[in-house]
Amino acid sequence: MKEASNHINGAIVRATHRTQRFIRWLRNQVYKYLPWRESLDLLAICWGEKTT
Repeated sequence: MKEASNHINGAIVRATHRTQRFIRWLRNQVYKYLPWRESLDLLAICWGEKTT
């Protein structure tokens, strides 16, 4: 039971960190004058989804 609890807590912490990262990215993009596609490309690079 302790392992399951730790796994759940870890998942919650990871989700919280991801949400915070996304909100920070979104807040920064609001103040930049970049095309939406370029902003999404930067998000993908930040998350390691895109290498080019």
